[in-house]
Amino acid sequence: MTDSEMMSSAAPLGVVHIPKTGGYAVRSALSAVCKLDESPAYHDAQLIAGIPIRHLPRAKQNTFVTARQLREIGRGRQVLVGHYSIPTLIAAGCAEIAVQMREPRSRLLSLYRYWQSQQGIREEWGPWGATALGSSDLPFDKFIASPGVWPATNDAIARQLLVRRIPKNPRTARRMTWTALNGQAYDALIARLSIAEWASESQRFVDRICAKLQIAETVVVPRENVTHTGGCHQILRQSSRAHLDEVTRLDREIISRLTSLGLLPKRTSSELDDDFELTATRLGFDLR
Repeated sequence: MTDSEMMSSAAPLGVVHIPKTGGYAVRSALSAVCKLDESPAYHDAQLIAGIPIRHLPRAKQNTFVTARQLREIGRGRQVLVGHYSIPTLIAAGCAEIAVQMREPRSRLLSLYRYWQSQQGIREEWGPWGATALGSSDLPFDKFIASPGVWPATNDAIARQLLVRRIPKNPRTARRMTWTALNGQAYDALIARLSIAEWASESQRFVDRICAKLQIAETVVVPRENVTHTGGCHQILRQSSRAHLDEVTRLDREIISRLTSLGLLPKRTSSELDDDFELTATRLGFDLR
């Protein structure tokens, strides 16, 4: 079998881009040395649960793919990168998975500030732009409780790692995620997760991917899509912090499990709290 035949028959590595974990910088770095998909495909439908894909503008509809379509896209490629769930990547033929993680509360603060800065693209996202991105105009305590944002906030890390089906509402999403966390979906994740790093270690993440793919070239991860302080300065009161704790409960549970297994570098609860507090300060929040 020739090298090209081996490449075409090999399963691609699935690289999961959890929103606001530095995934675009990783993709830019890998694009320099890997043959990446050049189509607009990048999204998994469950990530905007509650908004039917057919209701989005046509250009955005084209960024969403099924597992079957993703399998075709992955033929002959070393890597598949996107806002895809791990079950979708597995169904698309990925035998191994790589993912960057982030302290979940910090991720949500960053997502909020990032959406505040994206006024210009809201119309491009149709009803998702109006209900989800538009909710970032609210103060954070109201944003996090807004009925339109739960697909991007409530246990969103754990759900992207474990759930393929599209939940109808936050309660269903919590139940589906909890079931997956204690069932076959979790076992499948553990069996296929070959590379996991924190988002702050993107260079090491890419280095490990390149080593696995036997890419000898030096690849430098650029700084892209960095979230800057946007909107007004806000006080993050204890009630809002309690709400953050609740909507990220399963995110923090799966991180705890991955670190206890040695699949994700260990960070103590104190270190994660420090990360959250530093992120909050950087993004213009006073903790009360």
